[in-house]
Order: sequence, then C-alpha cells, then structure tokens
Amino acid sequence: MTRARSATFLLLAAWLAPHALRGQVTYERLLRASQEPQNWLTYSGNYSSHRHSALHQIDLTNVKNLELKWVFQAQSLQKFETTPLEVNGIMYLT
Repeated sequence: MTRARSATFLLLAAWLAPHALRGQVTYERLLRASQEPQNWLTYSGNYSSHRHSALHQIDLTNVKNLELKWVFQAQSLQKFETTPLEVNGIMYLT
C-alpha cells in the first residue's frame, strides 16, 4: 500500500469511527428493550421475541388511512427477508 493510500485510509477510518459508534447498543439496553417501545433494538424487538410493538398510534380506527410510500422491486425471484432495527430514530437495514 502506498503512503498516500495509507494516509487516506487512516483519515477515512478516523472520520468513520465516531459515526460507527453512534449506533452501538449496550447489552444492558438490550435486556431492557421493552422499556423503549419507540426503538426496535434487536430481531423480534426484544429478547421476549413477541414480534409486535407496544405503541398505540395505529389502531382499528385509523389503520385504513395507512398508505404505501415506497417499495423496492428486487430483480430476483429469490426470497429474502430482513428485520430492520431502529435505534434513537435511525433505522438500520441490511
């Protein structure tokens, strides 16, 4: 690796490090995930694996008003599924 490439890599790593740490979730926070219903911290929402949200903004009276805003059409017929995680208002997708 050339010196210029090494310097560029180190600068990029130094810039990315604080941004990567913002999304870190502690083990203690995962244990208490049910106390943060606005966040979806792990697969199935929490370690109880109930796979539903405790939030009540959507109910039988307003569910009919939901609209599709975005869709991704995969160019493959293979099935793929992921669970997005949401932490402090940031959604992480795979």
